[in-house]
This record gives sequence, structure tokens and C-alpha cells, in this order.
Amino acid sequence: MFCARLRHAFRAFRMRIFAPPSYRSCRRPAQTKNIFLRNGIDNTGSCVYNVEKAGATAPHDGKRGKMSEHGLKNIIIVEDEQEAADLLRSFIERYGKENDCAFRVTRYADAPSFLDAYVSADIVFMDIELPGMDGLSVSALLREKDADVMIIFVTNMSRLAIRGYEVRAFDFIVKPVSYPNFSFKFRNALRSLGKRRGKDIWISNKDGKMRLNTSEIVYVEIMQHILIFHTVRGEFKATGTLAYLQKELEDEPFSMCNRCYFVNLAYVTAVRQQDMYAGDVVLRISRAKRAAFMKDLSDYIAAIGGWESEK
Repeated sequence: MFCARLRHAFRAFRMRIFAPPSYRSCRRPAQTKNIFLRNGIDNTGSCVYNVEKAGATAPHDGKRGKMSEHGLKNIIIVEDEQEAADLLRSFIERYGKENDCAFRVTRYADAPSFLDAYVSADIVFMDIELPGMDGLSVSALLREKDADVMIIFVTNMSRLAIRGYEVRAFDFIVKPVSYPNFSFKFRNALRSLGKRRGKDIWISNKDGKMRLNTSEIVYVEIMQHILIFHTVRGEFKATGTLAYLQKELEDEPFSMCNRCYFVNLAYVTAVRQQDMYAGDVVLRISRAKRAAFMKDLSDYIAAIGGWESEK
């Protein structure tokens, strides 16, 4: 009996010393074999302005919301009043000069020309009171073409703009538009846009280096000095520490749900009791991390689709 107890105590001691500390309190997530990304020009009546900073000459690469690294952000104004359109364009130009940003601005005066010509954009400033078709109806048709473009309503009828949730609008600006209010909303939109796109990081292991975009990462599993990147393309192991990981993913929408998992909040589909779901992946939320994780998730949801109170 004594020998059996001694063997049991030694086995427990050995596991306590040699097992990775981050793994002891964590369980491997349940998941399916595949993880998929969530999805959700000029013509008659249009006018193009190029609002560029010095040296910004790279064109749009033709993909939705994607520019070449030093290219122009693609902004569309849908506004039938010339004076109102020119005011928005001047505010965008002023913001670009103040913040060293580059924009390509296209203006459409009516819904048909806009919808016929639309291919892609980063942000659409949409007037609600358009001739022939209101901005809400135009935005609903736009969503059939592009589920992810950022829509900001510009109107003097805030009661209608509140219905923007129907087409997942990012925000609204009430006319007459002032520059302080515009710059506040535009800055929030650009920050959210940057979070959606992600950034490239390099990971290292014994075989060499590999580049990943943070938008591809579903979550990172941390086991002492081993980092396992669970991505939409599969799993990739790398060497590194939690401190290194947090520095690399700074300003990206990631949060710790427990000491083992660093989660991309863009992939969170549900939280039920102590579990967090990213599609078919289930991760445990620890009691110690729950409050911070839920705050980060709430802030992220507000940032990508939240409506600020009008100032």
C-alpha cells in the first residue's frame, strides 16, 4: 500500500514538473476539419476626385476593399447636391492632409449610375434623400453586391438614418456636416477598416520563416515557447512567447479567453456560459479572463458596426 502511494505521488510530481503549464489548465478545442472565412468608373452622373498625399500613386488592385500597400483608399460619395458633395470631398481632402492619408474619391449624383458602375469600395458616404430612390433602398441593393463595404449615411433626417441597422451601416452624419464631427466619424471608420484587413506578421520555427496575415488567424494556442496558429489555411507551429505574440498582434482585434488561447474576435460567433464559439471551434473562457474578454468582444462589436451618438 505504501509503495503504491509513493509511486502515485511520484507520478503526480513528475507530471506537475514536466507538463507545459499552459496546457494543464486547458483542453484542446473541438473543431471540424475545415474552417472557412465568414462572409457575410466613371459613368454618367459621376465625378472622380483624386485626393492624394505626395508620392501616393499606386492604383486600386481591383479587389474588394483592398489597395496595394501604398495605394489610395477608395471612397465613394453618393449625393445629388453638388454643394454637399463638394463639402464632403473637401473634408476628406483636409483629413488626408492633416493625417498623411491618401484617398481616391468618386462622386455619383444618382442611384442608377452608382449601382451600375459599382465594383468595389472601402467606404461609401450615402445620402438618404436621393432622387427616385432613397439611400436605404440603394444600400440594400448595394449589400447584394458587396456584403462588407462600409456605409456611412449623410442626411438631415436622423430618424431615417437610425434604420441603418437594416443594411448594417457603420454610422451616420447629420447635415449640415461640420468638419469636427466628420473627422471624428471618418477616423473611426478608417480604424475599423484597418482592423478588418489585418496586417502581415512573420512567424519562425526550425524550418524557417512564414508570413501570415492576421485576418487569416482564427486563434493562437500557447504552450510555453510553442505557438500554434490556427488559421483558415490550417495549423502552423512557431516558436515564441506570449509577450512576443501580444506585441505582434498589438492593435489587432485579439483577446485572451484563457491563458492558452489568443482569439481573433472577428471569428467569434457565439458565447454561451463558459464557452466561446468560432464556427465549429469551441474554446473555454476562464473565470479569470472572462470579464476582460467580454469587454474586448463588446468593444469590437461596437467598433465594426456600432452607431455612435450624433454629436
